[in-house]
Amino acid sequence: MKERIMLTAAALMLAVVLSACSGNNEISTSEVQASAEVAPIDINSLYDDAKEKYTSGDYEGIRSISDKMSGIFPDDPQTAEVLEWTRELYAVNKPTAEPTATPYPTVSPIATKSPEEVDKILSKLRVEKDEVRESDFYFDPSSSKYSNSNDVYVYFSRTKDSGVTNPRFRIQYSGDRWLFIEKFVINADGEVFEIIPGYSEIKRDNGSGDVWEYYDVTIIKDIYDKVLKIANSNKAIIRFEGENRQYDMTVTDKQKKAMLNMLDLYKEAGGSTFIFEI
Repeated sequence: MKERIMLTAAALMLAVVLSACSGNNEISTSEVQASAEVAPIDINSLYDDAKEKYTSGDYEGIRSISDKMSGIFPDDPQTAEVLEWTRELYAVNKPTAEPTATPYPTVSPIATKSPEEVDKILSKLRVEKDEVRESDFYFDPSSSKYSNSNDVYVYFSRTKDSGVTNPRFRIQYSGDRWLFIEKFVINADGEVFEIIPGYSEIKRDNGSGDVWEYYDVTIIKDIYDKVLKIANSNKAIIRFEGENRQYDMTVTDKQKKAMLNMLDLYKEAGGSTFIFEI
């Protein structure tokens, strides 16, 4: 009788322990699933954060947000408004240069052009239309139409609400083997400098036996300065430096001329040059 009672008690204790372990496992799984969920980036949330930074006069804060919005939502009217707020705070907060210091860049006013004037300025460019976002993308006619070619170029977009906006710089590689590009090393007339892409800024695809990788980014000051060095050089070589392989591309005179032409037309058509100064 005593042995039966002891066995029954042991069985009850084991059941309690197993039940507790099962409960802990369920909580742990739930916690893992919750931690694995990543909230999508919401432009309205970014816009609200930017508005708060603008109201409080936090230039560095709104500059960080405007950079993110320009990269993720380049053609959205809210992005254009945040860039304008950033320009205003920049004008207020720019430091006063010492007599021997290099002056801080001045903010260029946005040119006012009628739609007809802009049409005429951009009439000789190649246009690709996005009917969903109601945006037009403008390219120099010599720039590649497809990603499966080696090229470097500048392009920009135009929207009904924001006008000419979102100047972009693109470098692309195509071949029969992946490079898994980590950075670009550029030699422009003997001056060596690098462009190091951020996380996920290199896109990859393949087809018909070829592979291609490309870097496509909004032109802010750092990129703008490097584009000018490449485009104004007598000789420029871009090294696509990957994990285990590399590829060197000599920038042609036609490519240099096209980049300068696109930057000039962007400004002439009323694109804001403020983005080149932040």
